[in-house]
Amino acid sequence: MGSHVSQTMKMMQSNSAEDNLESFQNNGLIFNDKLIPLEIVCTILTYLDCESLVRSRSVCKVWKFLIEQKIFKIKVREKYCTTLENSSKSVLHKLQWYILCQILKAPFYKNLLLNECGQESLKHWTVILSGGNRWKIEPTPQGSDALPDNELEFACHKSCFATSYMECRKQQIIELKNHGFTNSIMDHLQPEIHVSEW
Repeated sequence: MGSHVSQTMKMMQSNSAEDNLESFQNNGLIFNDKLIPLEIVCTILTYLDCESLVRSRSVCKVWKFLIEQKIFKIKVREKYCTTLENSSKSVLHKLQWYILCQILKAPFYKNLLLNECGQESLKHWTVILSGGNRWKIEPTPQGSDALPDNELEFACHKSCFATSYMECRKQQIIELKNHGFTNSIMDHLQPEIHVSEW
């Protein structure tokens, strides 16, 4: 965190002639007549949610600069640091703040399928083909291992879809944009999408 803040101060000082930030350098850093170090202000700002950060941009030029140029990038790195592909990490520094805000709101690493294990029969699914004894929902898997209790994705569900001796097909259409995956996210980050059911 400290290195990001130091780099931010250098950038602010190097851009001071252009943006006249030098005269505003302490603006946004004084609370109750006390000068708060930039590092602490940055740390505090990283705890805010996206909506609060967007609103906080209008506090002063220093906060606007910090939030748009650094805080959103820090938050995305902290949230997805270990899971972002290297190519995605290199793209982050080029993205505008509002795209980073969209990334923070998008439901990465979340199952977007509805009724993924038949707990609501075939609700949310379109049956394309249901041969043999048709689609069945088994309250607990028959003829296979039980669903693991310790897996978060099963969310305490025990049921599963089952087919019989003939072909069965079903589908569910997921509109990624309805889940916060904007065109900008898809174009810039190009996230991997994993599809599975159980």
